[in-house]
Amino acid sequence: MTLGTTHASVRYNGDGAIRTFAVTFEFHATTDLEVVVITEATGAESTKALGADYSVTGGDGGTGTVTMNVAPTTAERLVIRRVSPDQQPDDLRDGGPLAAESLERRLDVLAARLQELEMDIARALKVSKGSLATDEGLTLNLTGGRGQSVLVSNNEQGVVLGAGIAPDDVVVSTKGEEFVGLTNEPAMRSFLRLGSAATANIGTSGANVPLLSGNNTHSGRNTFTEAVQFHTPVTTFVQTDDGAIDGPVIQLARISESPDVSDALGSIVFGGRNTSGIYRQYGEIRIVIEDPTAGSEDSRMDLIVAKDGGNAFWFVSDGIWTPGATGAYKGEYTINVAGGVYKNNVEYTRGWTNHAEVPTSGANQYNLANNLPNDITEIEVLFELVSTNTTNQPPIVQLGTSAGWHINGYRTVVGWAVSTGASATGATVGIPLARLDQNTFAEGDTVSGIVRMSKWPGVNRWYATVNAVENGTNTMHYATTVRPFGSPLTAIRLTTPAFSALFDGGHAIVRYR
Repeated sequence: MTLGTTHASVRYNGDGAIRTFAVTFEFHATTDLEVVVITEATGAESTKALGADYSVTGGDGGTGTVTMNVAPTTAERLVIRRVSPDQQPDDLRDGGPLAAESLERRLDVLAARLQELEMDIARALKVSKGSLATDEGLTLNLTGGRGQSVLVSNNEQGVVLGAGIAPDDVVVSTKGEEFVGLTNEPAMRSFLRLGSAATANIGTSGANVPLLSGNNTHSGRNTFTEAVQFHTPVTTFVQTDDGAIDGPVIQLARISESPDVSDALGSIVFGGRNTSGIYRQYGEIRIVIEDPTAGSEDSRMDLIVAKDGGNAFWFVSDGIWTPGATGAYKGEYTINVAGGVYKNNVEYTRGWTNHAEVPTSGANQYNLANNLPNDITEIEVLFELVSTNTTNQPPIVQLGTSAGWHINGYRTVVGWAVSTGASATGATVGIPLARLDQNTFAEGDTVSGIVRMSKWPGVNRWYATVNAVENGTNTMHYATTVRPFGSPLTAIRLTTPAFSALFDGGHAIVRYR
């Protein structure tokens, strides 16, 4: 047999599935193969064991296969190399028989070993063919601890490694060759772009080089293209100019080729851990573009805080508003909130909540509002062209609580005015929208106006005033009513004093805050 290949190793990239790999060069014994798995990301090598990690078929002077017990992953590379033994076991006796096959096999083993040595030598450091270096000059002293210096010279002595430095620790590049070829320190400073006056001190300005630790002062514009972290409890920005200028200034600039609505221009984020040790955002100040049009640019500020495991927002431009507020932004110097505004723990103002408008025709009573909130303090009942089908049965407003509708107990004084003068009378059955004492509210007469109700702070006592106009007699009606309750007000209805007259026209609506 002969040695038909000139290579003694083969490489394969893993895919996590294939376990069988061809050995494309000749080998004799299964122990002549070395199998190494290399991690691509780090270059770490792991030499595998025959039997425990892989099996071999073929050989005996021919090619074969290696079957891995575990398929190499996509992050690994497999190297199979031949490592023939250095021993020569054949004993040729003087005058004895000489088998040609045995002699050829031994010559094949020697040729294989020469190929392997050539492969190893090809990976070693070399000097030029014209070098005058002696064996002593090329000796590498690898004894001692790590971290000692590496001496590099560009003469015939080649590379000399300091004590404790392994060859894998040294990377030689073209730039490195250029640097070690420089003849003096100024040339080295220029090569490293440090400037001719660069010195290794804490650095104050100019050509001085700041150390990585210590107090450093930087002059001019400095640009950081990656994230920067300052591990210090306080970072202070100081402006020492005595002139009337702004400063210090922290500028967040988003330079976009196509600015658009809702682009966030920058944020200041406040974060920390929760009780589970998980980092989360507790607050943020953010600026967002609302109109990038040149000459009419608009923006808003988002103020964000953590609330109940989520986030709560305030939006600020030339007005202030909150999410959920009807109409959102309401204009310059306005505040629009979905909740209430408080002054000294007392609700200061709140927008009106409107119930649905109710047509008043065909029934003897209409519920204008039910399930009113307990915290309301103001109610308005607006009515227009309301009429009944019975004389002297004008509309009245009655109130309800959890105890039901209250049909008496109202302390009311009703007044009216016509061209000849004014008068007044009392009523207890409700809040009257017209006078009750005389047959002056005739069938077909209509009344329009408003009932305004206010709650006494801290108690369930309501005060009402009425302003209304009766169209039939051109009479203006006005009334004041007081009604205390044992529980919060919950409902409002429109009816008549006898509860029997039918409404035959008009409509009404309730709103509260």
